[in-house]
Amino acid sequence: MSKRRGSGEGSIYYIKARDRWSAAITVTTPTGRRRKWLHGRTRAEVAEKLTQALHARDEGTLRPGRAPSVQEFLRLWLDGLSLEPSTLRGYEQVVRVHLAPAIGRIRLHRLTAIDVDRMLREKAGAGLSPQSRANIRAVLRSAMSFAVRKGIVNRNVVMLSEPVKTRVYEAAYLTRDEAQAFLRAAKGDRFEALYSVAIPLGLRQGEILGLRWDDLDLDAKQMRVNSQLQFVKGTGFVFKEPKWHSRRTIALPEITIRALRAHKVRQAAERLRAGTAWQDHRLVFATEIGTPVSATNLLKRSFKPTLAKAGIDRPVRFHDLRHSSATLLLTMGQPLTVVAAILGHSTTRVTERYAAVVPELFQEAATAMDRALLGHGAQ
Repeated sequence: MSKRRGSGEGSIYYIKARDRWSAAITVTTPTGRRRKWLHGRTRAEVAEKLTQALHARDEGTLRPGRAPSVQEFLRLWLDGLSLEPSTLRGYEQVVRVHLAPAIGRIRLHRLTAIDVDRMLREKAGAGLSPQSRANIRAVLRSAMSFAVRKGIVNRNVVMLSEPVKTRVYEAAYLTRDEAQAFLRAAKGDRFEALYSVAIPLGLRQGEILGLRWDDLDLDAKQMRVNSQLQFVKGTGFVFKEPKWHSRRTIALPEITIRALRAHKVRQAAERLRAGTAWQDHRLVFATEIGTPVSATNLLKRSFKPTLAKAGIDRPVRFHDLRHSSATLLLTMGQPLTVVAAILGHSTTRVTERYAAVVPELFQEAATAMDRALLGHGAQ
């Protein structure tokens, strides 16, 4: 019985202890290169299997001998993602805290919609909110879509699982009276002008803190939004380019222009006091030595005290100033397309969510219908 490899047959071996022939073939898998083994009682049988396997490998349809676990695959998927640091941290947390412990040991190709449904039911039993469960499902769905695109699995089983029912989006926002009270309360605050940017223009917090004087043309009454400040763990503050639809040029209202001119004078005085300690990043909103402002410090030392001073005692986040801008513009009759462009939304679908929760818009619609059907003098 010959133990030598036949020409063109690949790596074929006779294993005397088990009285069988085996062949080895290298397969590239999501977790690296692996050896796939083929076995048979005769050399001819294994040679035939090897020929078929080589053909399948060339066609990209050969399944490796050991499929990666869900946890192994998710780790690989995360390593290859190119996302904003804050978004990537959120994905990593979902994988580490929820997905890996619940379904991580299951082989990827054996994962089913039933497994996903069971996991989400267990998360509900553990007290997770519908939104948290929907986020977990969304992260896994995204990962499995990647697996399908790369030919690692044949279908996205998450799409076959039961969707998580969440409540209709409710945007928190300041009413017109509350917004006016907030701006009055901010008078004299070191970041008074920051709020005259946040509420009238609806910029994101990172866009505001990353704003440079070079981005402003106060004479032309324009502002360019083309960067944002982010804090990256282990790196510190970094300036990032926003997504293409968030890069925009905005016309400045008079309330914002006046506040920024006064702020520029105040900052010049701070720069003189700082002397050689001043670090010139050309930031519009900076610390007393010119360095980037910490979002945490902004909230603790300025935003929350201003809310209290304005008499607003319900929970309000800094991001709700952006919501407030959207609702104020809509109640003033600005078209959805204009509001979406000012806020840097990719489509009006995002902006429509604000319109759905503003009572004033419904009342205005009812009044408009009365005018149309009862006449211009209808009360």
